Amino acid sequence: MSSIGRISAIQYGLGPIGCSIARYAIERGIEMVGAVDINPKLAGQDLGDVLGIDRKLGVLASVNENEVLPKVKADIVFHATSSSLKHVIYQLESIMKAGSNVVSTCEELAYPWTRQADLAREIDRIAKDNSVTVLATGVNPGFVMDTWPILMTAVCKEVKKIKVVRIQDASPAGFPSRKR
Repeated sequence: MSSIGRISAIQYGLGPIGCSIARYAIERGIEMVGAVDINPKLAGQDLGDVLGIDRKLGVLASVNENEVLPKVKADIVFHATSSSLKHVIYQLESIMKAGSNVVSTCEELAYPWTRQADLAREIDRIAKDNSVTVLATGVNPGFVMDTWPILMTAVCKEVKKIKVVRIQDASPAGFPSRKR
């Protein structure tokens, strides 16, 4: 937490999910101090306009993480760019080396130790070297499809069958989510 008791944050990824995260953070009193996205149409736009809220925030979106991460000090970076750890590792590394904690929607970051142990060790090392934390969040796939059914059946004497069906409208999430 910052020295004055407020939490400052950078939103990294301004797609539908990233914008929802940023709007919620603002509602919770978190001060947005930076914004990064690869979409060149967003470059230079006020974050308030990008988020569709009723006020300017005085924070301009940038397509260049190097214009934001090392220059704008933030307690935390909300990271929402991809589900693939190998595609976001360089982003996470930049965030950690800038000295910010990370909360990411990257699904493969939730527990990378079994399938991507080398990347997990690298993330762990960089985080420790920079005294920051990295947290993966979200509900896909392990929580809704695995953990929730286990928790809900924990009080049952006997479970003979569990069926989990996922039906999702991915259109609000953008093209990358729909092409999977």
